[in-house]
Amino acid sequence: MHKTMLFYALMMILFLPSCGKGEAASDDLALSMRTQYLALTGCEASGEVTADYGERIYRYTAAFAGTGLAGRMEITAPENIAGTAVRWSEEGTVLEYEGVSLETGELSPDGLSPVDGFPLILECCCRGAILESCRETLDGTDTLRVGLQNPDLPADVNSRVDLWVKPDDFTMIRAEISYSGQTVLTYEFETCALFFS
Repeated sequence: MHKTMLFYALMMILFLPSCGKGEAASDDLALSMRTQYLALTGCEASGEVTADYGERIYRYTAAFAGTGLAGRMEITAPENIAGTAVRWSEEGTVLEYEGVSLETGELSPDGLSPVDGFPLILECCCRGAILESCRETLDGTDTLRVGLQNPDLPADVNSRVDLWVKPDDFTMIRAEISYSGQTVLTYEFETCALFFS
């Protein structure tokens, strides 16, 4: 019995440091990701967006280009809304369709819309507090998952972005934006390219 307890104690001592190193390694990667996104001059991505409004769920594919401060999102499917685009900048948001621009002002002064999601993801990478990080397998792919606080809301508001990136170059694979514990926007990126000066 004494030998068995000694064996388990030794096993715990051997395995605890490796868990700590794994967490430290993912934290270091998350900080490296932050450094890289702070140097970002642009991002181009495309993929499927799911907007969950509770009773209704909308899915569409879109192409994104820009930064957290300025950029463009264009719907590529479904066909009936393909070509609709939204430009965002510090001056506001503009909806574009078939060559006509419409000044819309702020789309969500107190809330979140699918238009706000992509720039919010990029802003969280640069300014959001890192809540947690870990290595995780997503659809058979090794990823770094980083939980980030929404920097545009007070810390006591439960709004966050969970981001899955490739651990070698930090390109985005998946993102989930949640509010009060409910995932409201999900991005499944098919392509992602990061640009630096």
